[in-house]
Amino acid sequence: MIFADDGWAMTPGATRKSDKRYRYYVNTASMKIGKEACSVSRVPAGEIEAAVIAQVRKVLQAPEVMSQAISEVVALEPAADAQQVIRTLQSIAPVWDELFPAEQARIIQLLVERVTVSPTGLLIDLKAAGMRGLIQTVMPERKAA
Repeated sequence: MIFADDGWAMTPGATRKSDKRYRYYVNTASMKIGKEACSVSRVPAGEIEAAVIAQVRKVLQAPEVMSQAISEVVALEPAADAQQVIRTLQSIAPVWDELFPAEQARIIQLLVERVTVSPTGLLIDLKAAGMRGLIQTVMPERKAA
């Protein structure tokens, strides 16, 4: 899901110094053709993951996303209650930190298509059908499309 701006995938890695463990993502090109050939060879995992999570949390609160979510639910279930959809999506962000990491990862995987890392920042591409998948997950009583 994480790629460098040169198109090469980034893979997780870790190293240990004394009692401290350092996690990072390394450009697979740097392992194959050398880090000198890469604009981004390695990035700290915690920083990338925190940025992606922050962006997803913002997306879940955006009015245009709420509008899209309502449309998605109505497409799935014409008699759906729009206010219930809004309450359900708004309930995710406040409890995010209390979700199990596996649940957080599942939500990220539903919504995020690709993360591109460049020397100047991140580009986070969202899945077009991600909101539908999230809605089906958090509102399981809805019928699948």
